[in-house]
Amino acid sequence: MLCIRVYFSSVCKTIASASDDKTVKIWDAKTGKAIQTLKGHLKSINKVEFSPDGKTIASVSWDKTFKIWDAKTGKITQTFRGHKDIVRSVEFSPDSKTIASASDDKTVKIWDTSTGKIVHTLKGHQDIVSSVEFSPDAKTIVSVSGDYIVKIWDAKTGEAIYTFEGYSIFSPDGKIIASISDKKLKLWNWDLENLVKEGCNRFREYLADNPEKLEELKICQNPEILAKAASSLVKQGEELAKNGNSQGAVEKFRKAKKWNPKLDINPEEKAKRKN
Repeated sequence: MLCIRVYFSSVCKTIASASDDKTVKIWDAKTGKAIQTLKGHLKSINKVEFSPDGKTIASVSWDKTFKIWDAKTGKITQTFRGHKDIVRSVEFSPDSKTIASASDDKTVKIWDTSTGKIVHTLKGHQDIVSSVEFSPDAKTIVSVSGDYIVKIWDAKTGEAIYTFEGYSIFSPDGKIIASISDKKLKLWNWDLENLVKEGCNRFREYLADNPEKLEELKICQNPEILAKAASSLVKQGEELAKNGNSQGAVEKFRKAKKWNPKLDINPEEKAKRKN
């Protein structure tokens, strides 16, 4: 039995179909006529994916490769080799500069589309990786394995961020992940920036009393918290001055004034005071 999988282009003017006959066909969505037949894979094709601008097509195959085609001419522009088993899924980043592929070798690979080189190999799944998807801002990648384990990855570093169970998909704005598992639909808050900011507000008193920690957390450095932390820096500087460490005191006072420009102090003069 011949299996065919169909995918629309982003502008919905054309349709691409992937088939067990080793070809990709491009169809006119309005007339239903076949425009092109793309040949080059040696085995069945699992999926095709249009680039965001619709100018190129990626196809993944049982031959352990995926190919990039010019959607207009039907010619192969790149062949990506590196997976050790069947390639199941492929996804362009929103800007098309990178592409992610999922394979039966239990890995996800991130590739640079301009060079064709592997940027990261994401390891951690214990089963075949059946699908992969970029978040709308391209900062994270979600992958799903055959045992329905979902992993969220940092697209820049290749590090695993979070693991949960189910089949998942990003919301259009990338702030919610929906997962289905055990007949339950779960919605996950993935607005990481907002979650961190909420955490900053929750611990603002601690951060104000511990300016060293605040300095590490750039995202928490809002004017209100910085101003409160500046008072802690002044106290630290005064203690250093009292103990004869004038240079250390100057550094604390300077940072305090940087964090709160309203402070009426002269770091060098204040560091000379012992009380």
